[in-house]
Amino acid sequence: MTSTAGSPTPSARRVARAAVVTHGKPGQIGSGLARLQAVAQEHGVELVLSSEEAEKHGLEGSDAATSADLAVVLGGDGTVLRALARFLGTGVPVIGVNFGRVGFLSSMGRRDLEDGLGRVFAGEYEVVELPTLERPKGVPERFDEHVKLMYELQWLAFRADITRVVTFMLGRDLNFRTYPEVGVTEGHHGLSHHADRPEQILKYSKVGTLQAQLFAWFLQKLHDTPEGDGSLLDHSVFLYGAGLSNPNTHSHSNLPLTIVGGSGSLQGGRHVVFPRRTPVTNLLLTVLDNVGVHAESLGDSTGRLPTPPAA
Repeated sequence: MTSTAGSPTPSARRVARAAVVTHGKPGQIGSGLARLQAVAQEHGVELVLSSEEAEKHGLEGSDAATSADLAVVLGGDGTVLRALARFLGTGVPVIGVNFGRVGFLSSMGRRDLEDGLGRVFAGEYEVVELPTLERPKGVPERFDEHVKLMYELQWLAFRADITRVVTFMLGRDLNFRTYPEVGVTEGHHGLSHHADRPEQILKYSKVGTLQAQLFAWFLQKLHDTPEGDGSLLDHSVFLYGAGLSNPNTHSHSNLPLTIVGGSGSLQGGRHVVFPRRTPVTNLLLTVLDNVGVHAESLGDSTGRLPTPPAA
C-alpha cells in the first residue's frame, strides 16, 4: 500500500491512532467501516472520526483526527481527494484502501484485509510526498508548455494512484494551431494536406517531431519515478499514435502506432508490420489481454494479433 501526504513528510511508523474518512454516502461502503474497526482493534489501533464523519455513521466524533498517525480512506477517488485536502500540511499520511472502487473493502477476503491493513498498522507503508506545483494563471499560450502541464497532471495522478487509465488527445480534428516554437506558422490542418510537396512535408514533420519529443519527456518522468520494484514506466503500458497514416488523403490504413512500457509480456525494441487491413482493434484486444482485462471482441476486431506488439 502507498500513501500520499502533505508537507512535512513523516517517516513510516507503527500506527497507534488512525483517522477515518469515508464516502459521502455511508451505504456505499457497506460493512467496510465495521470490518476496519475489527482489524484495528486486533492490532491495538485507535480509530478516530471527526465530528462530520461520526455524524454520518451515528458515532461519537473526536477532535483528535488531525493528530492521528495515519488517515485511512474508505471510498473512491473523490473521497481520497477530500482527505488529501483535509490533511494537507499536517504531516498525516493518507492511505486509500479502495481507490475508485466503492465497496472494494467489503468484497476483500478477510485474510487479505487483515494482512494488508495489519502491515500498514505495523508501519509497513511507503510515504510519497506530493510535489509542490505552481498554480497556472490560465491555459499556457505555448503548445509545448500546455502539453507538459497536462502530462504532469497525468504523472501526478499515476504517482498518487488516483487513476490507472488515461486518454489524452494532443490535437483535435480541424486543428488550425500554429507552432512558432519550432518555426511553423501555418495551421496544423492545412499542413496535413501537404499535396506531397517536400517543403510542406518538412514543416508537417516538425509538428510530429515536437509531439513525439513531448511524449518522450513524459515517459522520462515516469522512468525516473520509483515504484515498487521498478519505476512507474515499468508498471505501465501506453499506446501512442494517430488515427491517420497519410492525412493528405485521409488514409487510416497502415497506422503508425507505438506501444511503450514494461507491464506484462510486451516485447520491446522491435518494429512489427502486420498484414494490411488488420483492424487496430485487434491490437487493442491484445493490449487489454496484456493488462489482465479480457474482452471477447471490440468494435470491428477479428481476433488477437499473432505475435506480441512492439513496446
